[in-house]
Amino acid sequence: MSVVANVREMRYDCPYCKKKKGCCSLFFWAVRLTPEDYQALVDLGWCRCGRMVYFPLNHKCCCPQHSMRINALQFQPSKAQKRVKRRIERLQAGEWKPAIPFDDDHQEQQQQQEQQQQQQQHKQQP
Repeated sequence: MSVVANVREMRYDCPYCKKKKGCCSLFFWAVRLTPEDYQALVDLGWCRCGRMVYFPLNHKCCCPQHSMRINALQFQPSKAQKRVKRRIERLQAGEWKPAIPFDDDHQEQQQQQEQQQQQQQHKQQP
């Protein structure tokens, strides 16, 4: 028997375009969920993150979300996907570093560099 709690609507910041409260979903907490009930929800477009089960309300979202399902047992990665996997493995082993840093400070550093370049260009103009 499935047990769920707190079915309600939730607004949250868009993970894609970063618009404040740009997305909306129905959600509930799955205290206990049978495989049959879970499959029925997935077939209807519901998603899961831990115990939270949610349904994106795309008509209320700035960037609509679409579920993609694949048969994991039949999945064959493409050449590009295999290349990315090898790069991630090399990155984790410390054998490779990306050309563009991916830390949180990168955007701030890039903005500072652009401002410095603009100031230098402005000083060079007569």
